Amino acid sequence: MKGSSTGVSTRRPAPNALVVCAMDSRESGPHLVNAARAGAALMGVSFECHGLLTTPQLHYIVKCKNDPSYGEAKEIGYYVRISDAFKELLKVQGEPKGSSYNRELILDCANGVGAEKMRMMCRFLPEDAFKIQFRNEYGVLNYKCGADYVKIGQILPANFDDVDVTAKCASFDGDADRLIYFRAVGDGENVVLMDGDKIAVLMARYIKEALDAADITELTLGVVQTAYANGNSTKYLKEVVGIAPVFVPTGVKHLHHAATKFDIGIYFEANGHGTVVFSEKFDQLVRNSEQSSDAMKRLQLFSRVVNEVVGDAMADLLVVESLLKWYGFSIEDWEHNLYADAPNVQLKIPVADRSIFKTTYEETALLEPEGVQSKIDALVSQFDGARAFVRCLAWLC
Repeated sequence: MKGSSTGVSTRRPAPNALVVCAMDSRESGPHLVNAARAGAALMGVSFECHGLLTTPQLHYIVKCKNDPSYGEAKEIGYYVRISDAFKELLKVQGEPKGSSYNRELILDCANGVGAEKMRMMCRFLPEDAFKIQFRNEYGVLNYKCGADYVKIGQILPANFDDVDVTAKCASFDGDADRLIYFRAVGDGENVVLMDGDKIAVLMARYIKEALDAADITELTLGVVQTAYANGNSTKYLKEVVGIAPVFVPTGVKHLHHAATKFDIGIYFEANGHGTVVFSEKFDQLVRNSEQSSDAMKRLQLFSRVVNEVVGDAMADLLVVESLLKWYGFSIEDWEHNLYADAPNVQLKIPVADRSIFKTTYEETALLEPEGVQSKIDALVSQFDGARAFVRCLAWLC
């Protein structure tokens, strides 16, 4: 290529371009950082490495680089922004009389970077906010632990054999962008899950009630789900909260894009990856409002605890804890006071030619092969409230 005898193009320096990089706790991290640094140098682009971070922390720093008003573009800026809002939110909210909220939490860290970073976050929080017992901090990443392991298997992670059935437990994934809650069941290894659907519904209920209390009617509130969402979560949102969820194809890019069409857009995949995004209209009516009602203050502070840039296990955990305290919920209360999950199962079935399966946009029904969907509908119609769908796994297609 021109300007190079090695077959690699060279570019003039790009003074306004910047690559911001970080790594999680995988052994490949330093090698990949060096490769990224070399690539940036080749293109004449400035390069910053922030060392060991969770994926959401890196997203936060990139956001601050592009929008300095959002916060300080450093790891400490992440802790300060979120913890300050969390502390203020707890002060404004209080706790109801007769509360069953349990301040103790047992956290499965997936042997990932989230362990170290959540410990650091705790240094910025009031000692009486809640007490975290950290487990699975230093072993093999995601081995018999982590959000995916618990969600898919619906079983306890390693080193949780001793937990009581009333204990509130949660799991991060390896890079701390997913969060699920769970509790043990009986003497075995089974669990009751409070997954992304339960988190989304808890947030939607809280925000809807706060908007009503603040008498704010100008803002649109939406929830985005995929075909994997539990049917009873959809039903609860429609019939109790008063929100008809929007369905999109599986994948964060689809959920995030759809959520931005609302003034307040909530999206969570069932696997625990999700967040809440806010529009400029929300900024004008809520964040920049001089109204001093408690409901308005709660909305302002809630929006600052959330990491709206991307799904964030640490920020989402603080949001969930603040809402459980607001409602006075134990983990069992959370399980029973919203909705009961409809029984569900996921099966992976090998087929001769997966390319023949074509679905509707939201992946809830088959268009091809012709006639298959009608047979599915006939079977499903025999059971009240049941549904079924078939889709090709993205990583196989």
